[in-house]
Order: sequence, then C-alpha cells, then structure tokens
Amino acid sequence: MTLSSIRRKLFKVSKVCTVCLFLAFISFLLYDHLNPVDLSTLKQTSRVVKADDGSWLYAQINAEHKWRFPVDVTMLDPGYLDMLLAFEDRNFYAHPGLDFLAMGRALSQLIIHRKIVSGGSTITMQLARLLDPKPRTIRAKLTEILRAFQLEWHYSKEEILSAYLTLTPYGSNVEGVVGASMRYFGKLPRSLSAGESALLVSLPQSPERNRPDRHLENAINARNKVLKIAWDKELINQFEYQQAIEQTPPTKLKKYPRHAPHLAQKILSNPKIPQKEIATTLNRLLQKQLEVWARGKAETLAKDTTIALLMIRNRDASVQAYLGSHDMFSQNVSGYVDMIQAVRSPGSTMKPFIYAFGFDDHFIHPNTLILDQETRFGDYMPHNFSNTYTGEVTVAYALQHSLNIPAVKILQKVGTEAFVNKISAYTGKLRVPKKRATLPVALGGVGISMWQLSQLYVALANSGRADPIHYLKIPESTTAPQKLCDKKSARMTTAILRKVPAPEGFIDTHHQIAYKTGTSYGYRDAWTIAYSKEYT
Repeated sequence: MTLSSIRRKLFKVSKVCTVCLFLAFISFLLYDHLNPVDLSTLKQTSRVVKADDGSWLYAQINAEHKWRFPVDVTMLDPGYLDMLLAFEDRNFYAHPGLDFLAMGRALSQLIIHRKIVSGGSTITMQLARLLDPKPRTIRAKLTEILRAFQLEWHYSKEEILSAYLTLTPYGSNVEGVVGASMRYFGKLPRSLSAGESALLVSLPQSPERNRPDRHLENAINARNKVLKIAWDKELINQFEYQQAIEQTPPTKLKKYPRHAPHLAQKILSNPKIPQKEIATTLNRLLQKQLEVWARGKAETLAKDTTIALLMIRNRDASVQAYLGSHDMFSQNVSGYVDMIQAVRSPGSTMKPFIYAFGFDDHFIHPNTLILDQETRFGDYMPHNFSNTYTGEVTVAYALQHSLNIPAVKILQKVGTEAFVNKISAYTGKLRVPKKRATLPVALGGVGISMWQLSQLYVALANSGRADPIHYLKIPESTTAPQKLCDKKSARMTTAILRKVPAPEGFIDTHHQIAYKTGTSYGYRDAWTIAYSKEYT
C-alpha cells in the first residue's frame, strides 16, 4: 500500500469521524432541548433566620421534611474541597462530565477482579443521579452520562459543585454539606479540621452505615481512608494526619438552632419575605443569654406564668432580643402565644405619656402642684393602688409614685380621645372598650401590645423622636420618623422616671436608667419597663 493510498484512507476515516461527531453533537443538542435538566429540587431548601453577625438563630426544615441548605463553594473550607476532589473526582476541573480515564480504569478492574474496585462516576454524574434518582441499570447509567454532559454544557464547575454539595446525602434526613456540618459539628463548614473534613467527605459514600452516632467504628474507618489519600497526595502533613487519626468523631448529633422562635416563625410565615436566608438585627449572644435567664426565672414563679421580653437599641430602633415567651416548646400551652404581639392591659405604663402630653400643652410642669385626694369624675371614681391619698404633691412626685388620681386629672385636660388618637397614630390602633376612649385609659383601660408600648418608650429615650422599631436588617418599610412629643417634654419625663427607685435586683447607682412598672386589671400582667440612653 502506497503512502498516498494510506493518506486517502485516513482522510476518509477522519471525514466519517467528523460526520459522526457532528451528528452526535446535533443529537445531543436535540436531546438537551427535548429533555432539559430539572433543577427544581435545588429550590426546595431549608430556610434560615440569621442574627446581625450572620450566625444562625433559627433553622426551618424544608417542604420535603429534609434539612437541606443551599451551598456556595466560595464559602467552604478550601482544605475540605481539596480533600473531596482528591477522593471523589481528581479530574473534576478537566473533564466534560465524564472522566474517560477513570471510567476505563473502573471497567478494566471490574473485568479483572469481577467486582467493583473503584467507581468511574464523576461528581457531575453523581449530581445527575441526585437530581433524578433511578434504579442502577445500564440504561440509567447512559442517561446519567448524558445528564452530566448537559450539566457541564449549561453550568460552571463552581455551580455544579455547589449543587452537588447541596443534595449530597449525609444520613437520616440531612442533605448537603452545610446541614451535615451543623448537625455533626454545630458550625458552618467555613473552617474545618482535617478530621472533620475527612468525615464529611466519607459520609456520602454510605450515609447510614458510616454515621458516627450509630456506627462509630465504620465512621472511623471511612474517615481514615480519606485521611490516608489526603496524606498521600500531600494535602495534609504528618502532624495533621496523626492528630486527625487520634480524634474521635462526634457521637451525638447537634440540634439545629431554634432561638427567638416566635419571631422566627413570624418572619418565615410572612409571604412578603420569601428569601431563604433572612438577616435580622438580633444580637445572638444576648438573645441566648436572655433565653437562659428567662427559663431560670420562670422556675421561681407560679406554674402558669409566662415571661416575655423585648430589648431595643435606641439609636436605630433595632430589636436586639425577642422572647415571645420564656419557652415556646414547653408543655405549657401558653408558651406558644407570642406575648410581645398579644393585646394586653398596660396598667400604669401609659402614665408617662399622659404627663409628656401635658408638658407639651404647657398646663403642667414637673414642679406643678396637684391634689391627690378621693375624686369622682362623673360616674367614674378611681382609687390609688394603696387605697391611700397623699394630698398636695408635685407632678414629678405623682408620676414617680404612679398615683392614679393625678394621672386621671391630667388625662382629662389632655383629652382622652386626643390622647388615644395621638398614641394610635404612632403605634397603630389601640383596642378601646366599646370603641370609645374614656378616663380609665389612664390606669390601663385600653388594649395595647408590648410591641406598641415599646415603640412609645423608645420615643421617650430618643427625646420624643419616634423611629419605628424593627427586627429585619433591611426593614420592610422605610417610614419616616415621627415626633411623639416635644424634645423638652420627653427629657423632663425621662428625668422624672430616672428618680424612680430601681426595682429589686436592678443596680443603678448613677440614675442613668428610667423605670416604669405597671399591673393590669386582676393582676394578670406585671410590667417592668426600663430604658437608658442606649437601650429600652
């Protein structure tokens, strides 16, 4: 055979190969068009409410009852990613979805040893299987390869890796590396030890059989296999390897965080907040400390008592801690009620605003004398809490000692309807008995929530400027600040409340904290409100 004839044959073969490749490519495009990759599973992720520092406050299981959290590979520990690729798919960034060398090696080992020695599936192929699970057949494997080509055609390597690490099974109903890291180590996978990384790499190989909380020995063996590969490939040094080998994997699962549950559930059930991750203004450490304090305090009180607590930073009216009850998940049914949003009687906690509006109208001053004696106001005849009367006192003294008769007298001059309307314009509508505001409003004869009441006290702390309090990092509304009362009136009211004796347990030697307490009708509620320049 001459050289020219060989060249002609090679040319014909190359033409046939080119045509075949072209037809294969056209067929692939047609298949891709008719059978697009379905990524809807990736949208079914769990939701997280976060604190102001980005840490998790509350995690919610997804609609499929799985703990599946979205993954961004740029936020993962680089050492973990290196270990994962070395173990699962060393040519991940080079192949087009199918690693021909790995597949050939797996097939030859299967023929020689008559059993599976190593797998030929790439991470992209595994993602295809996770997106569309099918029984292990040759047809399913071919479909898997086609899907892998599709994924590589449409998405970047980082997107494929992120999707894979979102759906990877880790045992029970935990999917994805974020959920697994939180479940086993109680932290996000941003900074992992060699042992932790190896455990997370090994678990998806056999999620149930390698769970350290159930099969510790299996988990150790699987982890150590990954560590050996990482050491051989010089991803970790001998010290890291030896230290990781000696560590015992966690044998008890961590709970996903459930702090500020009333607020978290309120946020997550709001259709106007569809995000998977919601940033709040809450201080995680403060929230946790106050939850512990409230649960401990509740043990010293009557059985059916519920403690609710709200803390606000005055300068930006942001909520720092939110306890709708001391224990939402207790056997006490009342714990499920969000007492911060519940409408209750405020008792005497509305009195400071009666005085502030009186200062605004210039008919009283802190040193104005007022008579505290038994008085009838038409068919209404209030009494002081102690059932005693003091006689002639200053307005400041009357407020500091929460005397009822002076408060009703001042409210009568301010105007009950005007008072309620002014408060409602800022906090939202108050619940007034029989739809008509009357003088008992001065002593708590009106319905208001802790949320509304806190709005009022934040305004006093901010010299009368009424910023809407909020708990989202980006508030739902950007309502402009209003003026609840004049700056001078707010400061005079605050100066009076700072001289109120601190409740038992409070230490305030420099009178920097203003206090007001209140007791609702029938002793159903006991209020304590305190504010400084910084916090309410």
